[in-house]
Amino acid sequence: MRLFVLTRKSLIFAHRWMGVTLCVFFLLWFVSGVVMMYWDFPSGRAEDRLERAPALDVLRVRLSAAEAFTLLHISQTPSQSRLNSFDSRPAYRFRIGRNERIVYADTGEEQARVDSTMAVRIASAWTGQAVAPATFESIQAVDQWTVQGALRNIRPLWKFSWPNGGQVYVSGANGEVVQ
Repeated sequence: MRLFVLTRKSLIFAHRWMGVTLCVFFLLWFVSGVVMMYWDFPSGRAEDRLERAPALDVLRVRLSAAEAFTLLHISQTPSQSRLNSFDSRPAYRFRIGRNERIVYADTGEEQARVDSTMAVRIASAWTGQAVAPATFESIQAVDQWTVQGALRNIRPLWKFSWPNGGQVYVSGANGEVVQ
């Protein structure tokens, strides 16, 4: 009988302190979830793009925005258009729905997709670092930093990781650094 009482008291003691310990972990988990709900993923903002953008050589612009857009043969009106440098050339970016189309302002050719060579140049220009020490891979599916719905339309992504911990994601659809 005495052994039963001692075992029962030990079980109650262990149960109580195990509950307190698990409650502390649950509280930390809950608080971190609330913080993550309002903390945004890292991203390439418009201010960052403008700060890192090369100067636009206006002397190389041969087409107006209207002329460049007619070369796409699309009847829908773009919701946004902008002229900036893309891969050291002046280019118009037209937003049509959720997609973006790029037309070079010097020749009128459309930039169809960003290959690995172009992604390397973009990542190097963005970071100001050589890409040789970095590892890079094509991201087709979601990873821990690309779960946002907006990134689904601009896949594949090229992920560059440097030994110092820096990472850059370049969109294979429009060539912009997105994170």
